[in-house]
Amino acid sequence: MKTNIKNYNKEISLLIIFNMSIYCIFSNNYEIIVLLLNTITLTAPSLLIIDLISQKYKEKMLIQRRYGEIVFEDLTKNKNEEINLNLIKKEYGKLPSSYKEQNNLWYNIYRKNESNSRILHTHRQYLLARDLNCTILIIIIFTIIFIIYKLLLQEALLNLYLKLIFVEITELIIILLTARNLQKKFVLSVLIEETYQLNLKYHHQDVSYA
Repeated sequence: MKTNIKNYNKEISLLIIFNMSIYCIFSNNYEIIVLLLNTITLTAPSLLIIDLISQKYKEKMLIQRRYGEIVFEDLTKNKNEEINLNLIKKEYGKLPSSYKEQNNLWYNIYRKNESNSRILHTHRQYLLARDLNCTILIIIIFTIIFIIYKLLLQEALLNLYLKLIFVEITELIIILLTARNLQKKFVLSVLIEETYQLNLKYHHQDVSYA
């Protein structure tokens, strides 16, 4: 039975609730009810929209190349003591150099090890951070649209909403950096597990680390 690692609606909902709480904290007493209703309008759609965005575009929102596309190139330059490239070359042949081929090789290795508990854990961490990054981006977009709408009606509490945008952008930066780091951790965890398995397979042979 395949494990569902995308069971993190609770965490995404907590991010939304956190932003709703920030809205209320920044508000004056007479604004709380209005702001709470506004916040639900701004954040609730993100729960619906998040599932409509493809994995490809969620990863593009991290504003970097997928680490699986450069992992072997990076490990050749920056040695990782837990990953034996010589064993991987012995098993799979010459390491690829193009982005697509590197990602294909890494993905094939991932499929062999995807049920490993450590890989499942790091994969879930990465997917959660990636989707949180997407969620906060949606919240920021809705907030900006809402502020423009209120400005046109001359109803915007500009100082308040500038504070909210600042908080949301700070959240975005933190989550973005976390997601990038977790993507790398996930990709490497696959190769660490593969190294362990290949060590068992070739334990009687002397294969040095690259």
